[in-house]
Amino acid sequence: MAGGSTVREQVGAGDGIADIVVETSSTVYIIELKMDQKVDVAKNQIQDRRYADKYLHDEKYKNHKVIGIGLCFSSLNCHLVDKGAWKISSSDVVTLL
Repeated sequence: MAGGSTVREQVGAGDGIADIVVETSSTVYIIELKMDQKVDVAKNQIQDRRYADKYLHDEKYKNHKVIGIGLCFSSLNCHLVDKGAWKISSSDVVTLL
């Protein structure tokens, strides 16, 4: 990440706690980590618990892109087994990867 980025873990947002949030000057990345699951579980958690709401409705972030990222790892070898990223808007989630 470029200088000036803020990385926080266990960020209270919406109806839950996002695993990791990275804020840059133009983008907010909401990252949900899962073990031995499909990336849709992470995606659904970001959506269902409304982790992006605080960024979509705050004047401070009005010119920021909000991206949800799900990463799923294997408990057998700790390798990444599934991933996905979505651009989040106030009305829907659009698949980017």
